[in-house]
Amino acid sequence: MKAGPRPSFTQGEKATAKYLATYAEVEANSAEVVALQHGPFSHGLAIPAQAEDQNIIGALRGIPSGPTGPVLTVTVINACTGASQNTLDSNLRSLKEIKQHYGTGQALTSSIHVHKHPSGHLVVIDRSTQNPLPPKQGVGLARKIGCDFLLAVAELGALKSPWLHCSDADTRLPSQYFAQASGQAREHATALLYPFRHREDSQSPTTHSFAMDYESSLRYYVLGLRFAESTHDFHTVGSAMAVHANAYAKVRGFPRREAAEDFYLLNKLAKLGSIQQLGGPRIEPSSRASNRVPFGTGAAIEKHLREPQDELKVDHPIVFNYLKAWEATLTACLADPAQSKNLSNSIRRHAQSEPEVDASRLLSALEKSGSILRADRAFKGPASTLNQRLRDSLDSFRTLKFIHALRDEGLAAQGLRKALNEASFIRLHRSADRLSSLEVSEQLEELDYQGAHSEN
Repeated sequence: MKAGPRPSFTQGEKATAKYLATYAEVEANSAEVVALQHGPFSHGLAIPAQAEDQNIIGALRGIPSGPTGPVLTVTVINACTGASQNTLDSNLRSLKEIKQHYGTGQALTSSIHVHKHPSGHLVVIDRSTQNPLPPKQGVGLARKIGCDFLLAVAELGALKSPWLHCSDADTRLPSQYFAQASGQAREHATALLYPFRHREDSQSPTTHSFAMDYESSLRYYVLGLRFAESTHDFHTVGSAMAVHANAYAKVRGFPRREAAEDFYLLNKLAKLGSIQQLGGPRIEPSSRASNRVPFGTGAAIEKHLREPQDELKVDHPIVFNYLKAWEATLTACLADPAQSKNLSNSIRRHAQSEPEVDASRLLSALEKSGSILRADRAFKGPASTLNQRLRDSLDSFRTLKFIHALRDEGLAAQGLRKALNEASFIRLHRSADRLSSLEVSEQLEELDYQGAHSEN
C-alpha cells in the first residue's frame, strides 16, 4: 500500500495546487475572502441540501462546536436543471429561512453569502435559483462544491484540521463529532467513517422498521467482505465520512454523480491509504423516504412504501465464500509469485478449501467480471509494487462486479432474514425470523464495529 497523507494538512502540495487551479468548482474562488476576513478555522463541514426546507435549520442548529476552535460550514442549496417546482420552491424557502435565522450575511457573489454562526461561520452557496446543477450530477457535484471550497480555505492556511467533513441536512451529529476525528485519526488514513444508525423521522414515522432492515443489509455486506478478508470491507455512507484534504485533491474530489458518489470517492481513496472506522457516538441519518437520488436508503424506503409486499433482498451468503477463495488465491500468489504463473490452477486449488465453492463457477465469475485479466496483468509487473497494483486493479468496484457475476451464475439474491440465518459469518442471538428489525440491526451493528475495531 502506498503511504497515505500525514495527519496534518500539507500546504503547497503539487497535487492540491493543481486540483484547485484545474479541477475545483468556481465557487472555490471565493474562499480567499472567507479565509482572510473570517478565518482561521479549526474544522470544516460540507452539507448539500436539496428540498430540505423542513430540515435545514435543524441541521444548522445542530452543528457542534469545534474542540480546538471555530467551525466553517458550507451548505450548498442545490437543484438540477429541470428540477420540479416543488424542489425549487423548497430550496427558496430554505434560503429565506437561513436569512431569517442568521441574517442577510455578507455577499461574496450574488449566489454566495457568509453568515456568522454559533459554531463559527456559515457559507451558503445557491445552486438552485442561480446556475442550477447539470442533469445527473446532483449530490456528487453538490458535495464537491462544498468540499472544494473548504479545500481552498485549507490551502490558504485558514483551516487547521486536514479533515473535510461530509454530512446531510437530515443527519444529526453528536456533540463530540469533530473531536472524534481529531482524536482518533491515524497516520496514513485517507478517510474516516463515523458510526451510524438511522433514527426515527417525525415526517415518516412508519418507515423506521424498514430503514433498520436496509441498514442491516449494509452491515451484512460489509461483514461478508470482512469474512472474505477483502481489503475493501468499509461502509460508503456519504453523511458519515470525513476525507483528508490532500488525499481528496489527489483523487480529484467527489465525482459528479447523482448517486454513489461516496462509493466511488472512497474506492479511490482506499488506493492511497487506509479507510479508518472511528469509534464513539453515532451520527444519525433520517429514516425518511426520499426520491432525491435514484438509489440508497431514502430511495429504498420510498420503493418499499409503494411496494410493501416486496421483501428486501441481499446477496446470497455463499458469494462471500467465493470471494474468500479468490482473496486466498491472491494472498498465496503474493507470498509465492510462482503460483501466479498458472492462475487458473491456483484458483481451483484454493476453491477446494471452501466446500461451498464450485471451481468452475468461480472461474467463470472471475472471467466475466474481468478480475482474472486484471490480476494477470498485475502479476507481470515489478515485484516491489505488486501489492499496490493488485489493490488498484481489484478494487471495491471490481469486487462488486465479481459478486454480480456470481449472481448471474446462479447464486441469486435472497431475502434478508433468510440470508442472515444461512450466512456462516453471522451469528445472531436467535433466528432472524424471531427478531424485530431493530434487534437485528443492533446485533449486526455490534458485530460490525467489533470487527472493524479488531482490525484497527
